[in-house]
Amino acid sequence: MADREQYRNGSQQVLMRVVETLGARPIEGMTLRQLVAALPDLSQDRIYRAALNVEMYGWAEAAPGGGWRLTPALTLFSQRMRMALADMGRAYLGADA
Repeated sequence: MADREQYRNGSQQVLMRVVETLGARPIEGMTLRQLVAALPDLSQDRIYRAALNVEMYGWAEAAPGGGWRLTPALTLFSQRMRMALADMGRAYLGADA
């Protein structure tokens, strides 16, 4: 099997970290300054570009106090995953799962 690290993409990793960080404050969202403080190893520019791309994809929106917060689109994705896992549990473990 090939070394998986060769497929790591820094920009994609930043996107996922921004989404995960925004998930810590799902209702109020986070400003750029708060994101930079939460992700100190990343530059403000990288965080800003990642947050804008998450917004363009529809997983984030402008937060009331500035910055971004996650949208219901990401919540629906999570709900579909929970339902799929529950279905898989029932299929493998029986009706009581």
